[in-house]
Amino acid sequence: PYYEDQVNKIREKYGDFILINTNFNHVNAFSPIRNLFLPSDNPGDEPKFGRAARGMSREYAEGLRDLKQATFEHFQEMIPALAKAFPDSTIVVRPHQVENPEIYRKIASGLERVHVTNEGNVIPWLMAAKALIHNGCTTGVEAYVMRVPAISYRETANDTYDYGFYQLPNRLSHECSNFEQLQTTLMKILAGELDAVDGNESKVLIDHHLAATNGPLACERIVDVIEKIMKGTSQLPEPTLINRLNGWTVATSRRFIKKLLSYLPDSHNRPEFHRHRYPGTSLGEVRERVSRIKKALDDNSVAQVEQISSEIFKISPQAG
Repeated sequence: PYYEDQVNKIREKYGDFILINTNFNHVNAFSPIRNLFLPSDNPGDEPKFGRAARGMSREYAEGLRDLKQATFEHFQEMIPALAKAFPDSTIVVRPHQVENPEIYRKIASGLERVHVTNEGNVIPWLMAAKALIHNGCTTGVEAYVMRVPAISYRETANDTYDYGFYQLPNRLSHECSNFEQLQTTLMKILAGELDAVDGNESKVLIDHHLAATNGPLACERIVDVIEKIMKGTSQLPEPTLINRLNGWTVATSRRFIKKLLSYLPDSHNRPEFHRHRYPGTSLGEVRERVSRIKKALDDNSVAQVEQISSEIFKISPQAG
């Protein structure tokens, strides 16, 4: 119920659509410094690690880069091929929030029924979609839980990675190793002949990795934990004036330095990237979300929402 109005609006705009979620931030990052490797200044030079490769061996990072780059290219070929194979279906491409979306916009510019968007939370998009296509994307897990048919497109495969940290979304989806398999599987899904992956293997896998699928909602569990923490705070001594001043100085200095560094040419957190990843939320939007949560929980109490800063809001019981 929390997403019902959003789902209806998406369906009104796009009708029946196929959702493609991309996950190529390792090779198509919004800022090149976030890729696995930085571009080489001189041909033949060994490329330096980007931020995504930190903590990896060079062999492991190179293998992941090769797999991601090949799969990225397959997806670029797959999008127009799908548009041709399913001329009556709309295709919505949602790039990873850390990806550069320009390549997908260029592909969509010549295809009438292909749209590229990062609008809103992915959950209502999954609920509104007829099927999801991805490769190693967490949305494959979310689709499985919501019983939305998902396809993992693995034309280039490497089990070390595909069944390593990507095993959960891949194994909870219908796996296709070429476009013909993808087309056949998708036709069955759209015809109502094939649903989300089912069976004992997938159930054992999801039960091992995903907790708390029954009982209180996540927001209720979070509040319970916070209340337990708060019960013990009254026993803590008040910080001295010196400690308060030290804390303020450290926090203010850190904030100033981070802001200054963000304007350097090779910064991984430039202002335009921050605006891309966190486009901002208005006070009206937060109030509307609180209203939807209360409706979903059948909560009739009155809440007051105040904006403290551009990205911080305070929610409290209505005074009086």
